[in-house]
Amino acid sequence: MPRYYIGQYPFVSMTQFPIGEKTTIEIESRPGVDGLYFWNTGKRGVPFQVQTFADVNNVESAGFLMTQYEQEIGKVVPVMFAGLYLPNQYAVINVEPVAEGIRQVSAGVGGLSYPSTSAGIIQAIWTLAAAPVQLQGADQ
Repeated sequence: MPRYYIGQYPFVSMTQFPIGEKTTIEIESRPGVDGLYFWNTGKRGVPFQVQTFADVNNVESAGFLMTQYEQEIGKVVPVMFAGLYLPNQYAVINVEPVAEGIRQVSAGVGGLSYPSTSAGIIQAIWTLAAAPVQLQGADQ
């Protein structure tokens, strides 16, 4: 069973733990005034990149899957990392293949295509940002 997902798409691996919302601070200083001023500007998602790896039955499937990944741009999706669904939802800002990230392999066993033999792989770089989730009907 896959332990990594972005939205509905499973992966063999993902390069880093996704970053959640962070409290952001603006720092201000004024000439002739000692010290610094700190302004808490609220919690926000910060764009970050993760690289994913998936195996497929053939290289044509990898090309089709890349077009499916690109359809996620602009959507807010759940993310699973190492079997753990994260509390944030994530906005998909961009998806692009790694250089030579869609290719045919001569032999492969295991992965997502198990028990069949994998004949293609796809590696992609996803740009994500934690997105606040507004539940319908929740008090605001």
